[in-house]
Amino acid sequence: MNCHSSFTSQSPETRERFSDAFKEKLIRIYITTKISLSELGELYEVHPSSINRWIKESIKNPPNQGVAHVSDFSGFISFDGKELKVLGEKRVLLWACDTKTKKLLCYTYETDENVKSIRNLLKLLRETYPNQVRGITSDFGKGRCFITPVSEFFPEAVHQICLVHFQRYLYLNLPKSRKSKYFWRNKIFRKVIKAIIKAPTKEDARLLLQRLVLIRKCFPASYHKRFIKSLERNFDLLTVYMENPELPSNSNAIESWNRTLKRKLKNIDGFKSDDLCKCFLKLWFEHNTMMNMK
Repeated sequence: MNCHSSFTSQSPETRERFSDAFKEKLIRIYITTKISLSELGELYEVHPSSINRWIKESIKNPPNQGVAHVSDFSGFISFDGKELKVLGEKRVLLWACDTKTKKLLCYTYETDENVKSIRNLLKLLRETYPNQVRGITSDFGKGRCFITPVSEFFPEAVHQICLVHFQRYLYLNLPKSRKSKYFWRNKIFRKVIKAIIKAPTKEDARLLLQRLVLIRKCFPASYHKRFIKSLERNFDLLTVYMENPELPSNSNAIESWNRTLKRKLKNIDGFKSDDLCKCFLKLWFEHNTMMNMK
């Protein structure tokens, strides 16, 4: 007969409980190292779900955003998006850092990377550092979604498109194979594009672009036409740094943070809920901003 009773060597009154200090220790180790939940649980003989529960209990009503008030803000920022997974569904972390000091400034937790979500990030930046942003470096964003919000929220700031991203896009979409019908033309085309965006002055860059436009018939492939059109359309955004020596021509600062977070997320394999993901981001962001202050 099942009496619906359980038997243990320790009664509920005497069962040993984990101390708050122990819970905080495991959360701190999990946030500050690359260790996975399963590895941490095995090391301290704790079920991974318990650690997840402690993380959620440590933050009531986890926020969708976070800010770090840095005292030595340079006025130059770089921002980008980082894709996250929650129960197999896509989420996006949008965040910004100081391009000069590489210190994190703020972040927002979004369901997608679009104009609306970018506005949320830039609004937070403007509220945190009013009238202090002088220059911005970013890529175009998904569907060019970064361009319009930047001009809306920071009309006085100069905006440079990351040349590393632009060249990466060029190399990915321009065939390199010798089997390509336009192999030699593609090779020349790459050198011309690089010469334009790396020219010593904006006038030099404009002259090179004009020459390319004059001989555009020499580059008949559809991707040639697409890149020439993109250069004409985005010339000013790609060459802002030529007239602003302080403004970085790449967004390597925020990309470095993307890689740092990616190394940690590699051992997480997605989050079990939005709240858990937001709790993790808050703790991880606070840890790294505190490290920046030292």
